[in-house]
Amino acid sequence: DLPVGEGNLSGDTPLHSAQHRNVKIELPGGEQREDIALPSVARLRGTVMTADSLPLAGAEVTYGFGREGGLGFGDRTKSDSEGKFDFVVPVRDGALLVAKKAGLPAGAEWLGKVTPSEVRHGIVIRLGKGFDVRVRVIDERRAPCANATLELIPKHGAERFAWTTVSDAF
Repeated sequence: DLPVGEGNLSGDTPLHSAQHRNVKIELPGGEQREDIALPSVARLRGTVMTADSLPLAGAEVTYGFGREGGLGFGDRTKSDSEGKFDFVVPVRDGALLVAKKAGLPAGAEWLGKVTPSEVRHGIVIRLGKGFDVRVRVIDERRAPCANATLELIPKHGAERFAWTTVSDAF
């Protein structure tokens, strides 16, 4: 049993399989070694690109996975000034990455199975060209209606990527 309190934990690698690892724990009273189970994770590295193949800075990249009844979404990160992202995620059988940035349509890249300790390089998520959706909001007298909230929601459990706007009076 470890004493309660603060200390530093270090291991032999940042990515671990589901097996136990011997880890050094530095405590104020000295150091101690313990065999502990560490979570199964993988590292994903890649680039977010525009539809015109230009790197896209500041895009939110979200780790998604299949689950009963649709999709689940977990860890998120942002692309850097060169459009690059790098993050560690839990292992899943069916995984994908979704990238989005305000004013642009989202893009996705299917990853398939992500295995323990895997480091996947060169992932490219390309945002689509998008499309225009034009609607006219009218009231019961068929007059233009301002300030109505409009929401476009993707199917299959991807509600977090919904697009929302407010109507003008035209």
